[in-house]
Amino acid sequence: LDSNRFSGRMVICFFIQLLFIVLDRVIFLLNSLFLKVLLHYASVAYWLSMIFVVWPQMTSILFLQNIPLRWFFLLKLVSFVVSATQIYYGYPHGGRLRQFHRAPGVYNGMMFKAYRAIPFAFEMQSLLDWACNTTSLDVWESFTLDDIYASMYIVQCNIIYRKQRRRGESQPTYRKFTSGSFPFLALIFVLFGPLYLFSSANPAQNSNNVLSASLSAKIDGPLGSYNLFSIPSVASIREATESELTDLTAMNIVQGDDKPTSVQYLELNPFTDQLFQISPPALGQLISTLNDTEKYPSMTLAAEYSFTRPGPSTLKTIVGTSRHQLNYRQRARLAQLLTPDSGTFEIFIPNLIPVFLRLPATGEISIINRNYFTSANLRLNGERKDSMFWALCTEQGDSIPSASSEPQENVIELISESNVQTRKPTKSSKPETSKPSPSPKSSSSRSPSPSPSSTKIPETTQKTQKTQKTHGGIRDTSQKEDRTTCKGPQFFTISNPIFPELGGTSYSIIGLYVTVVFAIGRFVRLSFSGQLERVIYEQLHEVDLLVDYCEVVYIARYSVQYELEEELYRKLVKIFRTPELLIRLTRRRDKDDVDLKETSTGSASHANKQQ
Repeated sequence: LDSNRFSGRMVICFFIQLLFIVLDRVIFLLNSLFLKVLLHYASVAYWLSMIFVVWPQMTSILFLQNIPLRWFFLLKLVSFVVSATQIYYGYPHGGRLRQFHRAPGVYNGMMFKAYRAIPFAFEMQSLLDWACNTTSLDVWESFTLDDIYASMYIVQCNIIYRKQRRRGESQPTYRKFTSGSFPFLALIFVLFGPLYLFSSANPAQNSNNVLSASLSAKIDGPLGSYNLFSIPSVASIREATESELTDLTAMNIVQGDDKPTSVQYLELNPFTDQLFQISPPALGQLISTLNDTEKYPSMTLAAEYSFTRPGPSTLKTIVGTSRHQLNYRQRARLAQLLTPDSGTFEIFIPNLIPVFLRLPATGEISIINRNYFTSANLRLNGERKDSMFWALCTEQGDSIPSASSEPQENVIELISESNVQTRKPTKSSKPETSKPSPSPKSSSSRSPSPSPSSTKIPETTQKTQKTQKTHGGIRDTSQKEDRTTCKGPQFFTISNPIFPELGGTSYSIIGLYVTVVFAIGRFVRLSFSGQLERVIYEQLHEVDLLVDYCEVVYIARYSVQYELEEELYRKLVKIFRTPELLIRLTRRRDKDDVDLKETSTGSASHANKQQ
């Protein structure tokens, strides 16, 4: 079950056991004691070989060391003893009728009701009896006869219980508990049991913390997607400290039912594990698409982050995506970064990655607070074209970031070659000025178009540039930045716990709760509703004649008198279709009925004298 499938050997054993049961019933209907003996020996030989030889060899566990197998052997011993007892006493004579119906009583009636509640048991028995016996009734008429016989037997058991108490006597306490309080508590459990089972208060829930994480980025455009990089490794992963938990609780990031051990801090490596490789035609198409803002007005930078957990089995890895619409200036800067020997090596992207994430057992990753995003520097490192790789360095430190006062526009900062000599142009390269990007057409649904001067790609050879504009201010880039020690993307994740999987499958809490409550509620509704329609057939005084009549129909079948069988069946149906005839055949025949009649007659005559 852990692999979300049944074992083939288990299914074969279950089928063989079901085959033994069916053959046993068929032999009983054929009344052949010789075949019963052969089936008994075959069953004993098969199960003993499986218990003592096959299963110990398959599991490499001896019989004496396998406790479940020993319990199973004891159960099979009980079934063998019952089968041998049936062989010793032989099959019943004078008609193969239901043995439950031979001795009506309160406890036998309860056992028969439990038997009828087993799914498909009564239906399979009726079908098998009809298929193996010669009869003049069709399958639906046979079902009707079996149902009448079973229903009248239950009514007969209920009459025996009613005769045990006097009329007007209050119901005993134990009856109130078994028929009233216990079912009421069971319904309460059905309503609130699943809620507790799938709540954070359930002690059976298992931790589902993150084991590994990865981050990838790509550019989505009208001509397709272009993969930039992938960071599949983690630099640090740990549980949140007490001070971090205090701050996260004050920020309403951590809720009251979140366990402290489910809050984790993850830091990915800032560098990729593979070199940046793209074919020259694809690179040229990407640069051309980025520069042509008039023909391709919409392009986005998508950051996809994924986390791997222990479960559930069908969704161990959960994925989330953050998309950023690139404006015209950003596209121009990114095109220049991808252009070989341009001297551009780094792009600043604010609000690139969300910080606080909730990882549910099923469903999608949810961003807890959208005011907290991490800004990052996207770098393309390498001295040669065949050894370039991406790095993603964030500005967030080890502390929890502060929220932005207002949503910030995704702008890109270009740091010139004069600051860092990580990516050098070749000697043959000459300073050249890039052509300005075409100005976009004005649109009411689009952000305001930048001025022509802002859309022009700046000259990469201006080494005198000391400052660069950022979101709402000026950043000083005159000092060299350390490009070998930087922090990668960082996350604070809250992983929802998981519960022991039902049958090795994943679940939806709401769907499972609705299914359980609806299924049980429908069963309860069918049990309690429709009492009015069943009054005429269940609230009867005596049903011994009807039970005997049903047995006469079966006896006619087993006596090969099929014409008589069908005639008796038609009369039985007519009895239930005629209420007056049904009441006359089921009227009370004991002393209470006579006393009641005399009392009614005396009361009527006394009333006449009073008048």
